[in-house]
Amino acid sequence: MYSIISVGRQTDKAWVIDDDGVRVRKAGLSDLPDLILLEGEAFGARRWEQAFMREMMCREGVQTLLVEGGAVLAYVMFSVSRPFETVEVLSLAVSPSLRRRGLAKDLMARVESLAAEEARTVALCVRPDNDGAVNLYVSLGYKVLALCPGYYEDGGDAYMMVKHLE
Repeated sequence: MYSIISVGRQTDKAWVIDDDGVRVRKAGLSDLPDLILLEGEAFGARRWEQAFMREMMCREGVQTLLVEGGAVLAYVMFSVSRPFETVEVLSLAVSPSLRRRGLAKDLMARVESLAAEEARTVALCVRPDNDGAVNLYVSLGYKVLALCPGYYEDGGDAYMMVKHLE
């Protein structure tokens, strides 16, 4: 099983996925080229451009966690809004060859753990035709709050999904 090391916030929790030296850590701007490569693998033409991802990573309150093991295998980017007690998942990507192995589920657990310290709700948007992601979020307890027509730059719709933390 991978040992995922908690980096960024003080915690006594360890996350386990496999055993080949894979770990989770907070991403920095020096990781941007690797994140962009993964973004392209995961989303193809729908990927974020490098300038946009850089802008997002530099925004106040935005954090990015990545799973690495020789290369970046997965990442999640999220923002914390303390005044609204909400965490918004901005993007979650897993290398296509490593999907359905628990990486996304473990990253979401980490986000929810961090969110519980500062927020009551986790929100995200996902394309309704992204069955794998929609099914993942539903399995984690997220509910569809609304359909947002034309949400994405290409005119695609989005489900707004939320989970209230206890």
